[in-house]
Amino acid sequence: MDAVHPRIAEVVDELEESHRELVTVVASIPEDRRDQAIDDGRWSIAQQLEHLAIVEDGIGRLLSKLIKQVIASDARETESGPIRHAIDHLNVVELVHRIVAPEGVTPTGQLAASEALERLTAARTRLIGAVQSASGYDLAGISAPHPILGSLTAYQWALFVAHHERRHLAQIRAVAGMGDA
Repeated sequence: MDAVHPRIAEVVDELEESHRELVTVVASIPEDRRDQAIDDGRWSIAQQLEHLAIVEDGIGRLLSKLIKQVIASDARETESGPIRHAIDHLNVVELVHRIVAPEGVTPTGQLAASEALERLTAARTRLIGAVQSASGYDLAGISAPHPILGSLTAYQWALFVAHHERRHLAQIRAVAGMGDA
């Protein structure tokens, strides 16, 4: 198998790192606290995880579609410079203001944290597989609109997943009494 393109390796590293952080923090929270409802209008830890799983599954489908298009066009990557910080300017991770999730990605509240985390991990595995399948293709040359952030390239969509996860990780920490959100 050919070596993974440096940009793909960078994106996969970011996806793996953010998910590892989330799993580590969630594992440090007592199991009964993960499913505990929150009275102040915030989502529980289980709901945060369910939301992440729903969002990531949808983005995974979108990215798979974009990747199929770029592979069919045979548009090859010509750049190898760093890509990891391509959406930092969008401040996705910062909790400056609360965003109301659209109906399609609002958690049902019916999943236990463990089940939601399993679904999220499965979605992450599929997403990483899709991204890796695009090694050597120009993911900067294809884009799709984000409902709040505007047009994002396929690279940016993949990086958004990690940033979005970190945003919710901060909220999970706050719900668990591990920090402010």
